[in-house]
Amino acid sequence: MANKQTLQNEDPTQVQDGAASQTQVDTGEPSAEGAAAGAADDQQLPENVQKVINDKHFQLHEEKRKREAAEAKAQALEQQQAQAQQTLRPEVPAMPDAYDPQFKDKIAARDKAIAEQAAWDAKQAASQQQTQFQQQQAQQAEYDKQQAIITKRDADFTSKAVALGITPEETLKQQSTIAPFLHPDVASFLLEDAEGPLLVKQLSMDIMELDKISRMPPMQAAVYISKVVAPKAGALKKNKISNAPDPATTLGQGAGGATQHQDEMLKGVTFE
Repeated sequence: MANKQTLQNEDPTQVQDGAASQTQVDTGEPSAEGAAAGAADDQQLPENVQKVINDKHFQLHEEKRKREAAEAKAQALEQQQAQAQQTLRPEVPAMPDAYDPQFKDKIAARDKAIAEQAAWDAKQAASQQQTQFQQQQAQQAEYDKQQAIITKRDADFTSKAVALGITPEETLKQQSTIAPFLHPDVASFLLEDAEGPLLVKQLSMDIMELDKISRMPPMQAAVYISKVVAPKAGALKKNKISNAPDPATTLGQGAGGATQHQDEMLKGVTFE
């Protein structure tokens, strides 16, 4: 994080004059912004890093779209509830005086109001429960979708690891080693890379390198992994020991055996 320097006890007039004089001097050298832009144009990101960038943009766009859709749905539900609230809750009149000439009629009206109020309350409760149920269903569906994506990604990663000669047990141990050091975006980058298991294995063997990467912004870390860690991980692939059995011994090979027997049979034989 860049440190902020605060200028204190300076004459504002002098500062402005100094700034004005600096703007009049043309050094002929490109500005820092121009140099940074030129460097960015000259530096071409690795294909796997660019893929992560594109996927991240798509993910952000999808999250924004889903958020807007959820907000629109919530707003529609609120409008429905507001419309339901427009029908005021029935009020129950007070108990009439027992000596009131219209006592029976008022009691009947009061009992009717009590029933209407109870029905109104039940309807409102049912409406709220339905709204909560729909929201829970939407949240559960989104959760299930994300879990399915994670499960498939983990399964694909394990399959890639096995193809590269790394057992699922080794993969799990290596992931547990590096996980505390990595930003979620960097972890996703490793999981989606074609040789991600080798990158994970290499990082799990070099904690100092891993700690260095943990201090980088996610995009810088991805570029660093592609340019610095990937070549080392590639060496692991080249040095992988084959599990294939030793080739069978053929005639004429080995210590003694068939060759010695053939020599004994050919003793005294003359070839013309």
